[in-house]
Amino acid sequence: MGPALIHRSDQENSVFIIAVVLAAAAAAPEHKTSHHVAPTYKPAPYHTAPAYKPTPAPYHPAPSYKSAPYHPAPAYKPIPYKEEPKPFAYDYAVNDQYTGTNFAKKEESDGHNTQGYYSVALPDGRVQHVKYVADHYGGYNAEVTYEGEAQYPEYHPAPAYKATTPAYKPAHKPTYSHPAPAYKAAAY
Repeated sequence: MGPALIHRSDQENSVFIIAVVLAAAAAAPEHKTSHHVAPTYKPAPYHTAPAYKPTPAPYHPAPSYKSAPYHPAPAYKPIPYKEEPKPFAYDYAVNDQYTGTNFAKKEESDGHNTQGYYSVALPDGRVQHVKYVADHYGGYNAEVTYEGEAQYPEYHPAPAYKATTPAYKPAHKPTYSHPAPAYKAAAY
């Protein structure tokens, strides 16, 4: 069973509250209504600030030996890189009469000197041929030649859109018949 509930009557509650108020009043400090004397204030005693002397610098005697310079050895050994010459040779060509695509290239190298040739069809109808030589001393040197005459035909654009008559016919023609408005003259 749980704790029993205690029910008090209103009169018991009133007596209890009065007892609590009287106990609190008895515990409060007593105030006298007599004459109060104003307190007197005295200034705090004056003391001069103490004179401080700066702390002397710390003593560091000169070393009796000369330290060696610090040069740590590298943590790795660099591997010298020297690229060996790599000779190569290749060529390719495309000639498509339908689309007009025509180009070719051929190049070869002994690892030090590179020489080659390429050709390409230009939009103006000519073919450009380039022979070249490239090396580490002379750089890139090219001889460019052209085959054919440049042609610039006059441009006549065709209309992109032609207006046509509609292909449909209406099923019937609607008729609009409305009676004419009739107005009555105002009687004055």
